[in-house]
Amino acid sequence: MAEQVVKHVKTSQQMCAFRGSVFSGEFTIYVSCRDVMDKEKLTRFVRAFIASMGGIQSPFEGISQEQLKNASRLSKILDRFDRSNYPGERANAFRILQANLQNMDMSLDAFRPLHEAMTPHSGDKEAKTQVHIQKVSGYYSGWKRSRDWFDALSEKIAQPLGLSFGSSWFGKVCVNGKCFLGPLVPAVAGAIAIAKISDSALRACHYSKPYVDNFCAGFCSEMISDANLSQTWEEQQVAARRREQAASWGTEFGWTWSSGEELSSKISAQGSAAANWGKSAAQKRKADSDLQMAVQTVERHKLRALGA
Repeated sequence: MAEQVVKHVKTSQQMCAFRGSVFSGEFTIYVSCRDVMDKEKLTRFVRAFIASMGGIQSPFEGISQEQLKNASRLSKILDRFDRSNYPGERANAFRILQANLQNMDMSLDAFRPLHEAMTPHSGDKEAKTQVHIQKVSGYYSGWKRSRDWFDALSEKIAQPLGLSFGSSWFGKVCVNGKCFLGPLVPAVAGAIAIAKISDSALRACHYSKPYVDNFCAGFCSEMISDANLSQTWEEQQVAARRREQAASWGTEFGWTWSSGEELSSKISAQGSAAANWGKSAAQKRKADSDLQMAVQTVERHKLRALGA
């Protein structure tokens, strides 16, 4: 009997791929997608991707969050092993896999199903994706409106990824955070990086309410100061075209107001003691593996988005 072939039909309906608090619970991320081929596989991938960056606990039974972080990196090596036509490259990839899997106490056969779960359907890698990232809890129990330092951080990370972002004082797009449109992986990666850096800034701050924003402005500015997020003129043009394409999806997601140009990047009181302490706290936190992973992931997906 011939093997049955599973056929996936792209649906234009909007689906929720993830919704929940990440890291310490200061922010909630809501991921919705359109034009999806395999909803179940995409949902599993998004949860695994967020967990691999430390945002949530591992969704796989018997697989720890630390193992999932390593598995995310090893998935790329396994792809190289499976697809390469060069014996030397395959042998090198196999040695790296075996050494790392041994440290994870996992066999290659046991790793393959995990690798499959962490890989979206080939037709969904560029799925139209909307990501809301909102401040929902914490010491001040949420925001009534977004913050300048949060807007500046979002803009700094979203632009090189070619994401289109929207904001609204009236809640028509996103009022107490940010909303992004873009291809699946860059959009989710950007939101997770923003959430991690912002979450770390708020948790590191010991100032009272009037100085929290100054502290966070200094912290976030320092965290991304060393990131290689600058762009050449050619890269800026490619990112701009990607943002224009993503912006055209707005009506499909029900956007009624959006702007990628009117975000305020002004950071008040940069020279204040609170802002300087924020920078100092960020310097101490740069050794945090999750923070490093967040920044490195943005850079990696920026290069992929730009075809580098």
